[in-house]
Amino acid sequence: MASRQPPPRRGRPPVNRPGPDQAPTSPTRPQPPPPSIGERLSFLGRRRGAVFLCAILAGAGAVGVSYLQTPVYEATGSVVFKVVKPTAVTVKPDNAVDRFVRTQVKVMQSEPVRAKVRKALGTDVDVAVEVVPGADALEVTGRSSDPEGSADIANSYINSFIEYRREVAVDEVLESRDKFRTQVSAIEAQLSTVPADQRPAVDAELAKLRNRLVELEREAVQEADPDVVEAAEVPDSPVSPQPLRTGALALLAGLALGVGVAAIGEAFDDSVKSPGDFGRTVPEVPVVGRIPAVPEWRVKEEALTICLSDPAAPAAEAFRTLRTRIMHERRGPGPSGPRSGKPTAFRSIQVTSAGASEGKTTTAANLAVAFAAAGQRVVLVGCDLRRPRVHEFFDLSNDIGFTSVLLGKVPLSRALQEVERQPRLFVLASGPLPPNPSELLASRRTAEVLASLSADADILVIDSPPLLSVTDALVLADSVDATLLVSVVCSTTRKELRQAADLLASIDAPLIGAVLNGVSPDDI
Repeated sequence: MASRQPPPRRGRPPVNRPGPDQAPTSPTRPQPPPPSIGERLSFLGRRRGAVFLCAILAGAGAVGVSYLQTPVYEATGSVVFKVVKPTAVTVKPDNAVDRFVRTQVKVMQSEPVRAKVRKALGTDVDVAVEVVPGADALEVTGRSSDPEGSADIANSYINSFIEYRREVAVDEVLESRDKFRTQVSAIEAQLSTVPADQRPAVDAELAKLRNRLVELEREAVQEADPDVVEAAEVPDSPVSPQPLRTGALALLAGLALGVGVAAIGEAFDDSVKSPGDFGRTVPEVPVVGRIPAVPEWRVKEEALTICLSDPAAPAAEAFRTLRTRIMHERRGPGPSGPRSGKPTAFRSIQVTSAGASEGKTTTAANLAVAFAAAGQRVVLVGCDLRRPRVHEFFDLSNDIGFTSVLLGKVPLSRALQEVERQPRLFVLASGPLPPNPSELLASRRTAEVLASLSADADILVIDSPPLLSVTDALVLADSVDATLLVSVVCSTTRKELRQAADLLASIDAPLIGAVLNGVSPDDI
């Protein structure tokens, strides 16, 4: 690449500022809309790992605990009663029946019945007794760790309950019988003194009392015995634990917990999540490039130029789109002067970022390849004199480079290295690291070298250090035509982004837009 006499330092065109009597006329950019429901819920996709982890841990834990628990079996028997007629006209039949059935619940749970169960089973057990709505019946449920034992408990309670009712009924009948017998004996003792004409009436009264005694005994027996008794059967499977059901419920609870954890994490996460989030943070900076994530870029130590290794990849196409947008951007009147009125394309582009590890060098390298692939004569300059990496993306040497030229150790033509895999692309590596990078970049010699490179190339792509770490990028901003601010989604914080944009604005840097790395395919 032939060297030429460096032209005068090329600065940016003067900024037209309003006079003292004029109001500022800065263009206003429309404010981005508020986040949509999809954007608000997008954190579930970004934090799906935490959501799924909570769900899986909860479900697996619940299933594991279920298998460690002692199984519980339930057996249910039923008792259906006869419809009981009300004994008073003021009581409604339905209320009387309901009162009767609920009274039987208390009877079944009473101490006399429990005592019979203890005698039958040899131990004290509890059962669940419930009224069957609208059926005048009771359901008796026994629980045990043994299936046969659960059925024995329920049936023992039913049998003890019926036995107790019979005993009570028999006692009532015997008591009523004794009363009626006393009345019959008293009447029979008076028969000898009853006149003959009154004997038919007395005999009729005796017959009535004897019939009533027989009916009382029959009603007592009928009341003591229910209409239907359905014995409890031995269950086939336990009611608890139920690992599948418990696991499913725990899985849902874990999902809810995971969503809560993700929401809390999102609330404390200040990083830029999407292009829309970027626009709401710095609405004055347009997003000119959206680069999808490349799995290999997760290894920060590995330098990968996707535009060379896989030109058909979505990320490579995104860099070509970024190149096209930059080529169509224009900056004010060019060297021909304001009378021509012809805008000129950018000749030098600085690529920087707010912080480290945001992909600025990767962006610079791939953007340089994209420009060269379009037929442009491109020089990629490594001006990051803190952590130089430009040479690594093309397997080149960093023994001599930009600092070597600045210090006069080698001529510019010798320091330039041509990329074999990409014609028309030259790399000027950073060279040996100097002790004073900021002062070296601020020197007149830096502006002369960049101007000389720009005169021989169609475009310069300059990799510079992060803005918030050192002042190098701000020093270089006055020697370039355009600046690209690189950010990475879910990494660059809003605070850092806002600080970087304010720094560039404070020196009136030619910031033409931002490049977002790691964008999801839906946001491309």
